[in-house]
Amino acid sequence: VMLYQMCCGQLPFAGESMAQLMFKIANETPPDIRTVNPELPEKLVIVINRLLDKDLAKAKILWAQIETGGAVGGSFFPALLQQWLASEQYTRLASATKKTYQTLIDLLPQVFDGPLESIKPQHVAQFMDAHSSKSQANIGRVILSNVFDMAIRRGIIEGLNAAKMVAKFTIKGRDRY
Repeated sequence: VMLYQMCCGQLPFAGESMAQLMFKIANETPPDIRTVNPELPEKLVIVINRLLDKDLAKAKILWAQIETGGAVGGSFFPALLQQWLASEQYTRLASATKKTYQTLIDLLPQVFDGPLESIKPQHVAQFMDAHSSKSQANIGRVILSNVFDMAIRRGIIEGLNAAKMVAKFTIKGRDRY
């Protein structure tokens, strides 16, 4: 918000009351900064728009990139998850599998929002233990493991895959089909 104001001399949102202002902040997209200051460089406009994004995970990724000088999100889990989602390993999954994964894809960046190397086996185990569904917890572990493997293969992080160090839950098969 401060960067937006510095670049164009006004706040991105205005309201006649605090309630109206808060509603706009929470629900509306800020006006295009180029309408106020068309001389801004395109890259700066992109940064401002991403920082004001309603998707907190995207804004955190960009902020981490700015703080660390990291390219493409550095080793931050949400950025690496996005890279994995764009990878061939994910894109060739069956659509039913992708649908099954979606809830956890939305949840994982909220739980693990820092550097991948800060995620330890006990964090993976705590995530799994806290999940109400053992099956979904196992899927979360698989997604984490795939992201770890990708980051290790690409040389983004060094070390072991923390997700593989945690055992999957044993799921009892169905009695009837």
